[in-house]
Amino acid sequence: MRLTQCLLLIILTSSIHYNCTTTSSKQLPLLVNDTTVVQLNQMIYSSNIPNQLQDILPQYKIVWAPKAVQGNYAVVVKNNDQQQYVLIIRGSLIALNNEAFYNWVLQDFNIFTQQKWTYTDTAAQALIANGAAIAFNNMLQLTDTATGNTLEQYIDQIHTKGGSLVISGHSLGGNIAQVYASYIASKYKNRNWLQLCTFGATAAGNAAFVHDMEVKYPKGKRYEIQQDVATKFPSTQVFETLKGLGLYNRNGINEQANNTISSIVDIATTVVNVLDIIPENRKYVQSKLHQITLNMPNDTRIDSTSNIVERVYYYHKIDKYAQALGITKE
Repeated sequence: MRLTQCLLLIILTSSIHYNCTTTSSKQLPLLVNDTTVVQLNQMIYSSNIPNQLQDILPQYKIVWAPKAVQGNYAVVVKNNDQQQYVLIIRGSLIALNNEAFYNWVLQDFNIFTQQKWTYTDTAAQALIANGAAIAFNNMLQLTDTATGNTLEQYIDQIHTKGGSLVISGHSLGGNIAQVYASYIASKYKNRNWLQLCTFGATAAGNAAFVHDMEVKYPKGKRYEIQQDVATKFPSTQVFETLKGLGLYNRNGINEQANNTISSIVDIATTVVNVLDIIPENRKYVQSKLHQITLNMPNDTRIDSTSNIVERVYYYHKIDKYAQALGITKE
């Protein structure tokens, strides 16, 4: 009798365990919607992130926050009511300080040399920009100021709890998000709890890197505004987009300056195309599978400015992406 009771107890326990496991898998928290993610990307640039978060998305709280490493910074936020998490990686700073120098010089424009990317499922020839590799290594060094946990350790805790995680970033942050998301995905066989969503991201690597990333994140999203030059960087599409923006023959710029700008762009395009400076297997590409193009009308207010930098940056701002997704505040 005792043996029978023990067997029944074992069977019952196993059944309960199986049902709980199955239910947990089916009830995996939904991934955060894109309008919320873009608002969180606005928040990351704030000088007072906790207050900004409380103002725009009070249902979320910061659960992992480090000190920046060489200009690279990120936070993880959690939905108060569900096991929904979002990792937001900050993009390049527009400032005259060391962090901005690291962002622009050591990372954004550090594209002329590349490093092998070994965290792949399918691609043996994956490469990423040297600047992207530097930023990725900085991400590995980020530790939560309260607990000392690395980002990788905290994400593992999210996975253990059965939570979901969106990895996101804008501009350079989106570039880094692609690389870091590829790394995190390489650690887990089941990836349905992970998602990748970027805004105005620059290209991080070659076609092999992108293919591997698409395999890992078949439902990833890469938002780009049609007029955003940064999403075409670094490739000759940058020059074509600049021309499409009508930066030449503009009011406030004299004819000689217009001709000079146009000539520089034409020469640079010709050099890259004809001399084939970058071999085919090393050319930077963006994911077509993930691409979601946002068509924004040209703004007449910005059309009248003679400041080319302002004109180009206008369509790259995270606020513009938020506006394109229905968040009216700029």
